[in-house]
Amino acid sequence: MNMTTADMTNSPYKTIWNLSWPQILMMIFHLMIGLVDVWVASKLGREIQASMGMISQSLFLFSGHSSSNSKRLSSSNQPVHRGRHDIES
Repeated sequence: MNMTTADMTNSPYKTIWNLSWPQILMMIFHLMIGLVDVWVASKLGREIQASMGMISQSLFLFSGHSSSNSKRLSSSNQPVHRGRHDIES
């Protein structure tokens, strides 16, 4: 799909949806996997179910946080030239 600036100005909601639906789908699948893990753990006992619930929620929160920071961190790997005017960028 080729999106141009004109597409963004004419229909911004459609453009946002086209860019975000894969991430939304992936989050739904992560939620389903976490629910199945907790359901299976409920067959083993209350303590195991509680620990699996905590682990699946933690993984859900941390995976979302780390993926949103990955682009920001990868762009910060560029060398910084402070105070040296003899280096050309």
